[in-house]
Amino acid sequence: MLVNDYEEQTYDADIEELKNLTATYHQEDGTYTIHVPNTVNWNTEPGEVVTTFRAEAPQETIMVDGRLMFYADYLLEKGEAGVSVTTTKKNLDSGTYIKTQALVYPGQNRIYQDAGTRTKPIIALERIIKQAIKVTKDIAQESYDNVNTYKIHNDPFTVLFGGYKGSKGTKALKNFFFRLYLKQDLIDTGQLERATASNAAAEYNYEKLFRDHPAYIKDLAVQWDEPGRDQDGDLTTIHADQGTGMNDYYGTSIPLPYGTYVLAEQQPVTIPTKHYKIDRIQEITLPFAPQADADGTIHENSQAIEYFYNSRLTPEQLNERYLIRFNEESDVITAHTNDGDFKIFKYGIKPGAPHDCGNTRVEQYYEYGRSELAGTKDQVYYEAYVDYDGTVTDYGIVKDNVAAMTGRTPAVDRKYAAALVPWSVVKPVVGGIVNANGDIGNRLPEAPGGEFNFVAYANMDMENVFYSSRIRIEKLDYETGENIIHDGALFKIYAAKRDVVGTGTTDVTGTGNVIYDSQGIPVYDEKEQNSDA
Repeated sequence: MLVNDYEEQTYDADIEELKNLTATYHQEDGTYTIHVPNTVNWNTEPGEVVTTFRAEAPQETIMVDGRLMFYADYLLEKGEAGVSVTTTKKNLDSGTYIKTQALVYPGQNRIYQDAGTRTKPIIALERIIKQAIKVTKDIAQESYDNVNTYKIHNDPFTVLFGGYKGSKGTKALKNFFFRLYLKQDLIDTGQLERATASNAAAEYNYEKLFRDHPAYIKDLAVQWDEPGRDQDGDLTTIHADQGTGMNDYYGTSIPLPYGTYVLAEQQPVTIPTKHYKIDRIQEITLPFAPQADADGTIHENSQAIEYFYNSRLTPEQLNERYLIRFNEESDVITAHTNDGDFKIFKYGIKPGAPHDCGNTRVEQYYEYGRSELAGTKDQVYYEAYVDYDGTVTDYGIVKDNVAAMTGRTPAVDRKYAAALVPWSVVKPVVGGIVNANGDIGNRLPEAPGGEFNFVAYANMDMENVFYSSRIRIEKLDYETGENIIHDGALFKIYAAKRDVVGTGTTDVTGTGNVIYDSQGIPVYDEKEQNSDA
């Protein structure tokens, strides 16, 4: 007798469930896009998840040139069909400089894929690294010592700002003003001479250039004033008129593109500022990142050691740390196109190298890049020499044969290199708009844990000195013109009246010119005799 023995067993099986998907056709490049939303919680999913897609042809076979083909093969061979899968990128913030573009598999018979960018290029904007400049102005107190003879001269200037009855000279005055120039613009004039003195503060003799060509040079000035603070209808000048005046006044600029600038103070021609000799012309390089200590202290006038150039770093290390390749390049890739074989200089070629990609036809449209040029410099002065581990090991030393990298912006080993700063340094704000949303508040330099927040001015401190001069009186014989050498001659010196008008208790105006009577004689007060002569 046959007895069937049944056993219940469980099996896993994949059951295919076909669902139609909607495709979007792109006429410009002849492609279709199918968007499939994600349904997987990847925060909890422990492994991989596979989803299978199938493209079905409208028919099974097709007759081509007398040959029967599967329709799918026909699409691949004749229609250059292909398929790729890419993930959707997250939406980027408005105003971003980042552009994304997916390059999908173009099919087995097509040698390149450009996603339509040959006919419709992606417009990639260059981010301008910027920073605002703050110019601080004060007056050297010691410049009044032993030269201020205004203690007997009574006018609004001497009373308010120093000298009358022995009062101390002022440390701060408003409205000294400045112009700014791109260093390269001044070099391009062909009139800028190199400094000859070994102890010169700058590489070039800017004083001579401005003295010899003032009208021409003025046209090169940068428009850097904040429109809301403009005083003279000239955006090429900023005035030091902000602050309390306790120790100084300052002026601030709009954010400026990175580079090396030349700051030139303008000699005032009116009272009260015409009493003071302006500071020397100085260079300033943007962006400037201040030194931030581990405890959060920010040294606003000291360069960040983090951005001192380290010639020992490889290109990959520089790129990882500073998001820039700052070195001489040698990588060459051999490539091929329908115009023939040619060479690709992956990161640009070094300056002075022949611009030869090996193919005259390709050279007509190949845009060559430029890499930096490695070298050395002698007589490099270090105010403080910072070793590679970040510690200061010496002060006020000069070194020869120092590694350097020359490009659009040069860098010298163990010196601050502005080209390494990867971001804009935004302007500090107190009680103003702090972001693109228009929020009001404060935005101040901070460094929690030693991490600088990229909020700072590039600071320039300028100091003026009180104008003074000496008088020499000689007694000459009326007939012979020879010096009469004996004691007993007596002279009186009086302080002449000037064109000075007080405006309240904090300022004066006027030309400061001497006032003359109808006979052309300077007006003075008999009581204002200078006994210091």
